[in-house]
Amino acid sequence: MESKALFQLLQQSISGESIQSFAEQFRKFPLKLSYSSYAQGISFLAEQYKSFGLEAEVLDFPADGKTVYADRHFPLAWDVDDAWAEIDGLRIADYKECTYCVVPFSNDSKGIQKASIIPYDELPEAGDLRKIVPLITKMPNGAIVRKLIDRGCLAFMATVNLQPIHPALDDTRRWYNDLFGAGQIDYRDRTCCGFSLTPRIARDLMARYAEKGPIPVKYLMKTRTYAGKAPAVTAVLKGKSERCFFITAHAYEPHATNNVAGVSCCLEIARTLARLIKEGKLPQPEYSIRFFHGLENFSLYAWGMLHKEDMKNALGGVSLDSFGRSEAEGFKEHFVLRRSLNIHPSNQHSAARQYLELASKASGISFEVKEASKNNEDLMQDPMFGPAWNLFYGSLWEEPLATYPRCYFYHTSNDTPDKLSPVALNAGASFAASLAVDTVTRRSTLQRAQRAAQDWKLIVRDKCLEALKLEDNEPELRMIRAQRLAAWSELAMSSAATAIGNEGLFAEFRIFATKQFNAAYQLLIGAKPTKIKSKEGKAIIARTMPGPIGLGCIEEELRPLAKEAMGYACNEYWCFDECGTNYFYFDGKRSVFQVALAVWSTRPYGAHETKDGLAKELYRQSKLAELVVKAGLAVTK
Repeated sequence: MESKALFQLLQQSISGESIQSFAEQFRKFPLKLSYSSYAQGISFLAEQYKSFGLEAEVLDFPADGKTVYADRHFPLAWDVDDAWAEIDGLRIADYKECTYCVVPFSNDSKGIQKASIIPYDELPEAGDLRKIVPLITKMPNGAIVRKLIDRGCLAFMATVNLQPIHPALDDTRRWYNDLFGAGQIDYRDRTCCGFSLTPRIARDLMARYAEKGPIPVKYLMKTRTYAGKAPAVTAVLKGKSERCFFITAHAYEPHATNNVAGVSCCLEIARTLARLIKEGKLPQPEYSIRFFHGLENFSLYAWGMLHKEDMKNALGGVSLDSFGRSEAEGFKEHFVLRRSLNIHPSNQHSAARQYLELASKASGISFEVKEASKNNEDLMQDPMFGPAWNLFYGSLWEEPLATYPRCYFYHTSNDTPDKLSPVALNAGASFAASLAVDTVTRRSTLQRAQRAAQDWKLIVRDKCLEALKLEDNEPELRMIRAQRLAAWSELAMSSAATAIGNEGLFAEFRIFATKQFNAAYQLLIGAKPTKIKSKEGKAIIARTMPGPIGLGCIEEELRPLAKEAMGYACNEYWCFDECGTNYFYFDGKRSVFQVALAVWSTRPYGAHETKDGLAKELYRQSKLAELVVKAGLAVTK
């Protein structure tokens, strides 16, 4: 079946309304914020897949805060049974009314407690805080909370800000999953009680404090931190071969767009494909399609480390995350396809662009293609871990960009299934289903090569246009921009050759690309730039462990070096960089300088250049290389 016909069949067969219904059914499990209810949600998904005729299996990973996969600790399990805070008998937070009022991983309060609310900025510089509940009125972070705990703080309250960017946020609560750890906690983390307040309530409290001083408050936090389980579910739509294509969506977050919609799309994809195969409208695929849901992408990481051959032989994958609305208060959705073109080149990336373009036209939702991701999904881009992957996102979750990370509805109680768009849901599911079926179907290698060649022409064109955004007129800065583009072109030529996989088509592409690069150089500096050379960073290191390591198991004496390399201290890092795949350039072939040059050349090009950009990149990559070698996570060649 040709690509357009395949997409049309799937797009017409997949129901956005059905996806929205699945979202309503599933969200109740992660909405409780507890590991016991996450487990119930995973069991629900397994039963749904089985009802569609798929083979489904629940995988129990230990949530004891000590078990390590690669160098990442699986979390401690945590449940919340009840929580509230009240002033003069009026509840300002009540878990039974809105679960978002609880900061995940909060400590048990050991019964009802009495204290006084004081704004964070009004706290005394020193002294014990056990009887004080600080009120944080700006976007909180883990560093602030750790300093409070150091002073004996037993509870705090927080709001994103007093004046939200839109009135719809006045009565919403933020889900702060990163205040006690990087999205989870393990045996090393310290916690206290945390309450999330609406901006309206926080403003009222600030006004009352200004008039009367410290505010008496009673509160209860009934929680349990324990060694439990963090289950995941995998379901397989069987093909003639067990080699598979993955469709993944993490399942431990309560927000409709992040990632209840992604999980629900997977259910509808599975239901639709099973029905179409049964009806004879699609043939049994040559290869299998495997669905996977768990704790962020760490569950998949753990599964991959336990099934290395299966992961190595997988055909590819797509991750669905953070989408489902079509608009929000004047901002319109556009889809974002992220892939690591120079880390893991593949013709699968061109198929993803083709099907997303078809989904965009059918839905009226625009799209763009970007290099890699700034999240832990990038573990799936690592050639040491498995096949090439595509990451599918929406864009509304980070709007408006000028206010990130406050944003609009991201991680708030305002992100509910009733606001999802069946059109957007259909588009995301149709894209992923088409890519999966295309990959597990035997197609002409020439057709795949032609598609990849066209994709890479667009990639080169877009990169040259991005380079020409430069507004600097100083010759040195224009030379730097041209040198960045030239360094990227060397990566691109090699990656394109791999992705295209056809000598004749690559030769044609090379002629096109060379003309594009030369035209950009001419506009920037009037000639081809001189090549950058360096006597520094000659060491070549090879990673010994795949995926996005978190530095969770390094020796304590290496922590200062980790802080220097990363720019901040953390027990376990969520992601190393704005582009999480940058670390994967340490492949045992490139020198540290070549890694720095590759990273520097692939970072987004803005309107201005800096003279020390490469030097800073080399310093950072040198420190990172030193750290991972000393930690035994890489070796010097």
